[in-house]
Amino acid sequence: MSSAESHSKTRLGGLDFQSPANRLALVYSFWDGIFANGMVALTETFGTAAAVRLHAPNWLIPLLTALPLLIGAAGQFILPYFTHPEKGRKIYVLLGVRLQALGFFLCGFMGFLPASMAAYAFAALFILGMVFGNSISSYWMVWISDLVPVTLRGRHFAWRSIFFAWANLSCSLIAGVVARNYHTETAPWLLFAGVFAVSGLFRFISSECIRRQGESIQAELRPAQTLWTLHRFRPPVGLTPYAISTALFQGSAALASPFFNVWFLRDLNFSYLSLAISTSCTVLGSILSLRIWGRLADKRSNLWVLRLSALLIIFIPWPYLVLHTPQSIWFVNIFGGICWGGYNLANFNCLLDVAGKERKIQSIAYASVITGISLTVFGLLGGWLADHLPLLFSYSLQSMFLVSGLLRVLFWVLLISRLKPPLNQA
Repeated sequence: MSSAESHSKTRLGGLDFQSPANRLALVYSFWDGIFANGMVALTETFGTAAAVRLHAPNWLIPLLTALPLLIGAAGQFILPYFTHPEKGRKIYVLLGVRLQALGFFLCGFMGFLPASMAAYAFAALFILGMVFGNSISSYWMVWISDLVPVTLRGRHFAWRSIFFAWANLSCSLIAGVVARNYHTETAPWLLFAGVFAVSGLFRFISSECIRRQGESIQAELRPAQTLWTLHRFRPPVGLTPYAISTALFQGSAALASPFFNVWFLRDLNFSYLSLAISTSCTVLGSILSLRIWGRLADKRSNLWVLRLSALLIIFIPWPYLVLHTPQSIWFVNIFGGICWGGYNLANFNCLLDVAGKERKIQSIAYASVITGISLTVFGLLGGWLADHLPLLFSYSLQSMFLVSGLLRVLFWVLLISRLKPPLNQA
């Protein structure tokens, strides 16, 4: 075998991962991500739309996103006390992903229930499906971090995120075109049943990619543990302030974010095609910026990118106070996608750094619990504010967008701008 052929078996996305086994595992992980993002596109675009179609109350809308993060994060934190590191991580990731596929598939049948219980049954299954996926995310994060050297993470995750974003964009637009003639009050539930059947299928296919993905089992050395020893966990230095800072900042966004689609559909009367384009524009913004964010993360630092992207996120809600047309909102969503693309990439890598090397799964889960609590509290607050804030602009929900914008400024100044780099990067 020539050196060129040998070299090609270790390269992926223009980067050399040294080991053919690592490269093959990352190839399967790539295809898992493609189908998983197809699922995400359908559930993000039509999850809230389905709840609005079933006339779910305002307080229930934010729980579709916030509650799964809280319960799933708590599951991440507790799960290591019931699992065995020597068995690896694949077995647990695979179980969670397949249960998520089943949950989303069953969501499609909930709209055929009596109207008095349909919205609540749909929300319960949707939340459950999200919980299954979130509960194993720390296992997945540690698994993937073992495969990607620290020096390559910014560029590699940016490279794959671009393809994932295109998969998300394509699925969202195709679904929007299929549903182009429908609005909230005219769409048959059969449309949503089909959407959730396809999302469940996509997740099952991604589980098959996970099943084929290789794993280097690096069991965490630890004393015998039970749930009753949970209080002995000690987070690494720097993890708690980082987790609280990012959780509060994301909470300020979660106050309003679940209601943008509600505003588009219920108040601005967007068609499902316009809604899908709005979602796709956010993804397009990520596609346009991820390579730049990845290079900046490797050249400057992930924390530098986090601070800059969070600063830009401050400006996202303000245009929604004066804009009402689909075309103008699409451009604002592109900007939002650019900002959140950088933030999510940097936050992912910063969390891997600050979580340390020992008991990393529980450290990541610990941070996720803090984030889940923040998103749930702010989400519930947003559900209450949606019915009680005064009308300051054309629509009542715009008052909540204003409050969210002010909180973002506050938390960036007091918290995000003052974050310290992890000890291994100081």
